[in-house]
Amino acid sequence: MTEHPDKGGDPEKFKDLSAAYDVLSDAKKRERYDKGGEEALKSDGQGSGGNPFDFFSQMGGMGGGGRQQKQEARVKPIVEQVQVTLEEIYNGKEFSVEVERQALCKSCKGVGGSDASAIRECGTCDGRGVVMAMQMLGPGMYTQTRKRCDDCDGEGKLMDKSKVCKKCKGKKVERMKDSHKV
Repeated sequence: MTEHPDKGGDPEKFKDLSAAYDVLSDAKKRERYDKGGEEALKSDGQGSGGNPFDFFSQMGGMGGGGRQQKQEARVKPIVEQVQVTLEEIYNGKEFSVEVERQALCKSCKGVGGSDASAIRECGTCDGRGVVMAMQMLGPGMYTQTRKRCDDCDGEGKLMDKSKVCKKCKGKKVERMKDSHKV
């Protein structure tokens, strides 16, 4: 603040200090400066010492020469609203919240039936889960589309009806209620 032009400081020195603060306060800019100096900042990171594949990683999730980066499978978070007063929050009152979720069936351990050997490949879709369907658009004009196989519900596998799990009915998951303290 002592170098601010309104406080009687030198305007050129203040510009240099502001630029330095801008770089040091931003982690990405600081990293670019550490790798390539001021030249890397002026050329937006594409100067000497920069990775030429950084452009691709910024433009669609591809990095290091076109390799697809592995993404983590994420479960959608469960949100439950709880009515509380400010006094209860301040005093640290605990609440018990029941949450309903899906989990692997405990009876069949997520297999869908009593015996894993009873699972066979679907003959309708040849285990792909999709079938090709032809539709007539007009005289002599057809379109071909892919649709989910109705026989196996898009799974590609069928189970012997007599060995289907009674608890989950072959769905491999069951609804569960959990109680959590908040």
